Amino acid sequence: MAYLRTALFSGTGAALAAMTAITVLSRIEGKGAARPVNATSHVLWGPKEATRDEIDLAHTGTGLGINVGSAFFWGAIFALAAPRPASTPRRSLIARAFGTTLLAAVVDYAVMPKRLRPGWELVLQARSVAAALAAMGTGLAAGGLVAREMDAPQKLVSTLAFDPVKSSD
Repeated sequence: MAYLRTALFSGTGAALAAMTAITVLSRIEGKGAARPVNATSHVLWGPKEATRDEIDLAHTGTGLGINVGSAFFWGAIFALAAPRPASTPRRSLIARAFGTTLLAAVVDYAVMPKRLRPGWELVLQARSVAAALAAMGTGLAAGGLVAREMDAPQKLVSTLAFDPVKSSD
């Protein structure tokens, strides 16, 4: 259960943080908030469609689905790298979250062919892509830390639980 909780919480954190980051960074760069989300749909529609600012199901829905799915994928990878979060020190959990993000960046931008890359690089400056990846790492770490804290009370409750059968001996 700890693995699944960590994967779900970390994936959720990564998705929320990365999506927030790319939309805010796009606005800071003077572009539409939906543009980097739409850019991810280049996987299906081609690079010419990456600069769309309009929100629509074909581009925004596809981009959102791919980005969120990717965040949950990396959340699962992170959960594998951080087994039993209740026993993992915070520093180690945070380091593993950013290590997972570094792996994601290498896979997405050095291993994958251009057509399968996130597409953020098609519409955002390199520093904004880096900031969005840092946000993703922060989201992974935050989700992992929440999962860690949720496992800790269960450990405490099981330690303090009163067992009448054992105490009657």
